[in-house]
Amino acid sequence: MRVTVCQFDNRSHVMEESWRDLAAYLKDVQPDFLLMPEMPFHDWLAASKEPSVDAWHEAMDIHQARIDRLPELNVPAVLFTTPQEINKSFKNTATLWTEGEGATGFHSKWNLPNEES
Repeated sequence: MRVTVCQFDNRSHVMEESWRDLAAYLKDVQPDFLLMPEMPFHDWLAASKEPSVDAWHEAMDIHQARIDRLPELNVPAVLFTTPQEINKSFKNTATLWTEGEGATGFHSKWNLPNEES
């Protein structure tokens, strides 16, 4: 099995360029599995000292839009985390996307880091 682990710039103003660069790299290496960083498709929510419901919902929407684009990467399986709202609580949920099944969340963090940025 060929695995690719990546880190890329997910800031909103460069995300599309990062996505294109990742897709080009993956086309060359053709991995079977891609491991992405936590909540990779939006600015890092934990960087803000003040939690924002609006920012969390925006991140959820942006993640879903990018999940819909995962077939563009031509990788059979991708692991990452997504921001979710579960029972009126915000969670960072480990998510596995596969060509056949789509995205499935399977483990939610209940405590996000509270660190200086």
